[in-house]
Amino acid sequence: MLVLLSMVLISTTCEREEFTDLTVINNSIDTLLWYMKSDTLLWDNNIYPVEGAKENHMINPYSSTIIREEFTKMNDTNYPHLFLFDKIIIDTTSWDIIKADYIVLRRYDLSLQDLENSNWTITYP
Repeated sequence: MLVLLSMVLISTTCEREEFTDLTVINNSIDTLLWYMKSDTLLWDNNIYPVEGAKENHMINPYSSTIIREEFTKMNDTNYPHLFLFDKIIIDTTSWDIIKADYIVLRRYDLSLQDLENSNWTITYP
């Protein structure tokens, strides 16, 4: 029984360790919106359709945020892409135009090696 309980505790602990904190630093005068996804295509619909979603993905000027993501599924062909958008553009421009013109401030293709080399910190710009 003790062995079974120990195995459950160990497996639960391992699951928590699968998530890693990525720090994103905004060194610009712009308020940014971030979004993480596994491919480089922009969505058909606006990415912030849910009330409050913008606030949860906002990085104020000269500040930082911590993004907690599961990075254990990363490999040479499957790695996350971090998109940074100018909040003013998202608020004032049609998503169809943003998508058609690919109006993205910066897209980071985050390989595990790049993340480890940067100490899990991304700085914009």
